[in-house]
Amino acid sequence: MKPGEFLIFSKALRLFRTEMGLTQSEFGHKIDISKARICSYESGRSLPSLETLDRIIFFARNSGFNYTYDHFLIDKKNQIHLLDDYQEIEKITKMLNDYKDRKNAELLLGNEK
Repeated sequence: MKPGEFLIFSKALRLFRTEMGLTQSEFGHKIDISKARICSYESGRSLPSLETLDRIIFFARNSGFNYTYDHFLIDKKNQIHLLDDYQEIEKITKMLNDYKDRKNAELLLGNEK
């Protein structure tokens, strides 16, 4: 991946963080990742793991923002998708939902890892 390739996510994350009035360090502390990792996401050099993306969305929702995965992965205004192929987005959405279903089942069963 080339630097800046994940600009949709990076812009959405930076905007959210600044709307919250948090520095990269403060935001990283809130979601338990390093400032360097936040910087990497915001510069478009990398994407978070599903687990980290879940923590970001959980934090956003607990802070009064009704954000979903789409908020961070799709630029609706310009109709640009992080991934070029819409079928890939559907696969990722299914994978994310399956992941959430597994995590919810683990929580219900008390088998959280």
